[in-house]
Amino acid sequence: MLRGLNRFHLVSDDRMEAIRQERGSADYRAASGVMRDVLVKVVNESYETQLLSLGVPVMLLWGVDDQEVPVEVAEHAMRLIEQGGGVAELEVLAGVGHLVPTEAPEDLRRVVKERLER
Repeated sequence: MLRGLNRFHLVSDDRMEAIRQERGSADYRAASGVMRDVLVKVVNESYETQLLSLGVPVMLLWGVDDQEVPVEVAEHAMRLIEQGGGVAELEVLAGVGHLVPTEAPEDLRRVVKERLER
């Protein structure tokens, strides 16, 4: 609603930016101009069609404390993969957030090693 009011110049650009700074993610608040536009497009991308057509086994490794992309997103992705006839596994890591490679490198290493040994 506020974006619509902004388009009709009923809410100022400065007020819109203040609202974005209050409610946006840390990445969104840090970005500006073209980078903010790119971030919005990336965040709104959907890969549902691709997930439905995956022909290889998929292992999802997720942090239970991920505030950027919650575990429910991984669970939904897993359901789509399985719905399309694929095979998917999900391992949720306790005490890990969004950055699995830096927060739990040993778990990532273990999962990659396990998959390579199959």
